[in-house]
Amino acid sequence: MKILFCTPTFQTITHGPAKFAQFISQINELYPEHQVKIITEDYQGESTEDIHNISLYCPRPFHAFIHFFRAMQYHNKAVVLYKQFPFDVMVYNNAILGIWSAIRWKKIPVVGLLNDDENLRMSWRPDPEKPIRKWGIRLLFKYFERLSVKKLATTIVCSDFLQAETIKVYKIASSKVYRLYQTVNSEPFNFVPERIYDFHQPISILFVKSDFKRGGLWVLFKALQRLDLYSFELIIIGPSWTHMEEIKKRGEDVFNVSSKFLGPQSQGVVRGYMEKCDILCIPSLREGLGVANIEGLAAGIPVVSTKAGGIPEVLGQGAYGWLAEVNDANSLATILQACITSVSYTHLRAHETEAD
Repeated sequence: MKILFCTPTFQTITHGPAKFAQFISQINELYPEHQVKIITEDYQGESTEDIHNISLYCPRPFHAFIHFFRAMQYHNKAVVLYKQFPFDVMVYNNAILGIWSAIRWKKIPVVGLLNDDENLRMSWRPDPEKPIRKWGIRLLFKYFERLSVKKLATTIVCSDFLQAETIKVYKIASSKVYRLYQTVNSEPFNFVPERIYDFHQPISILFVKSDFKRGGLWVLFKALQRLDLYSFELIIIGPSWTHMEEIKKRGEDVFNVSSKFLGPQSQGVVRGYMEKCDILCIPSLREGLGVANIEGLAAGIPVVSTKAGGIPEVLGQGAYGWLAEVNDANSLATILQACITSVSYTHLRAHETEAD
């Protein structure tokens, strides 16, 4: 099968869709009976045989319609590429970007991925936390996404939660929506199940999320403040450097927490911190699946998160990690206390066994 894969994110690996794109790029090597070519706007350097770079343009006055402009430019590039690579199926890593191809292609099926519920949850009631312009643009994105899902041959979502929400909100036949879990390559992870905890030192909490507000960083600060019997070192990875002062200012009054802001980091750096930190805690307010939690399980670090979106599916409804209520600092503090108590007990039992 010949597959054309269009993805707005590829080299900048900061979230699940980018990691998925990296897996797709390995198909040519792993499954030579199939052939994949990629169109992306996130590739530095000249185009290669399998990866085709695209430069996008949208006039500033039309930024509210940027997805539609991008969709047309991806489609136009695909039309040119089809002459030398007559693909059997076209897959978009972002469902909205597939809207123009889904309308224009008559014989070639167009598949789109829906990776989160950011647009699904938008309503006609303005969000007081969002400027009216951003709220309006996001509402427009919801319209484009719904139209895309209806026009696409198939929509792929990353969790049972997202599958149910897509069918319900966009009123689409269940036969057109498939769930495909995102995954991680476990080989680079050094699984460390028996960690050494020195509770005379601050407990190290790792937070990994580029969209830190959606990831619940403010809730995490409040929860750690409530656990004033402990001292914590909070390592923050993911948010851009432009947010550093805002985040540091928010943590100034949390006297039992020392924050370490690292900004965006490579996957190797993230894995290193997962191996040496005490707890991975990303108390997300919304989440399609939560790939960072999967990586935490692969590293063997205790994982504390929330019941948002597809996270319970990753954590086995609480069998593989700790789940707090969404956007609830008291619940998160209680769950973190339970996690700390659990790992403390496990650590003490290990020492008693060694002594015996």
